[in-house]
Amino acid sequence: MEGGEGGEGLNQAVQQQLNLKQVKTRAISLFKAISRILEDFEAYGRTNSTPKWQDILGQYSMVNLELFNIVDDIKKVSKAFLVHPKNVNADNATILPVMLSSKLLPEMETDDTAKRDQLLLGMQNLPIPTQIEKLKVIINE
Repeated sequence: MEGGEGGEGLNQAVQQQLNLKQVKTRAISLFKAISRILEDFEAYGRTNSTPKWQDILGQYSMVNLELFNIVDDIKKVSKAFLVHPKNVNADNATILPVMLSSKLLPEMETDDTAKRDQLLLGMQNLPIPTQIEKLKVIINE
């Protein structure tokens, strides 16, 4: 989803029906809300102050609601792209277990973990805002 359009390979009618722009907008809003919370906690740590419990609960409540809305929107989008095999034959029999599984295969999970570790290498000790900025740069490359 680059260039503000989202779903670059889909025609405009399909994009509208799936509401991809709304999903992207909600995801960006959620990212900003979480970033603000992390920055607040970073500030509390620097100033050695204690946040108000009601403020924290309010922020987490907003994040939770936004996450719930995104998950609901993504369910609508994912329904349009689900794989439902109509018949099994020699050509697709070997790939069906992978397509229908809800968990990665062990070798895929190992590969995924290795890639994540490589991406985060050397970032754990950096301040949260710096980590976020570095990840933004990597994502936008």
